[in-house]
Amino acid sequence: MPIPAFVSLVFAVVFFLKIWSYAHANRWYRTEAERKAKEKMSGKKSRRFSVPAVNTMVPDTVYPNNLTERGH
Repeated sequence: MPIPAFVSLVFAVVFFLKIWSYAHANRWYRTEAERKAKEKMSGKKSRRFSVPAVNTMVPDTVYPNNLTERGH
């Protein structure tokens, strides 16, 4: 049954890539939040362009507030 097997494979690959993306995005936001906390304590400022500006987002969607125990 090649068609159901192919559909299952596509579903598994898409699901894996979504989980992978979620993990990496939250890692980027976590390191950005840690970097900003260190800057705030030391008084230094530096610019990085690999992560979107966290302060321009809606506050509820910024890491760690974007993580909840229940789904939406």
